[in-house]
Order: sequence, then structure tokens, then C-alpha cells
Amino acid sequence: MLRNPHFIKGELSTHFIEDFDILTQVKDVVEQDKEKGATLASAIGTDNRKVAAISAAVGTYISVRK
Repeated sequence: MLRNPHFIKGELSTHFIEDFDILTQVKDVVEQDKEKGATLASAIGTDNRKVAAISAAVGTYISVRK
């Protein structure tokens, strides 16, 4: 939803989710994120602690930059 151009422009209504098929878009983003996570995990190995640590570090970095 946050990537939707209408949302970014503030063009919202009570039918926004239905009008712009947001649920399908959310499913697509979740799938893309899973693929990114799988790629990262395969690059690092199977140590989930490393993946969690890197994910936390990236999340913190992004939130601090805002």
C-alpha cells in the first residue's frame, strides 16, 4: 500500500483498498520480500541468527536515515 502512487499522493477514499486492489499488491510485496530473504539466507548460510542480525541492522539504518 505504501508503494501505491495514489496513496503517496494522498488520493484516498473509503474504497481505496477495493478500488486499487491493495490486497493483491500486499501479497505480491510479501512474496517479493520472501524471495529477498531466501536470497540473503542462501548467501549467508543457514545461520538464522546472522540473518536476523543483518535484518535488524538494516532496519535500524533505514529508520535512522528517515
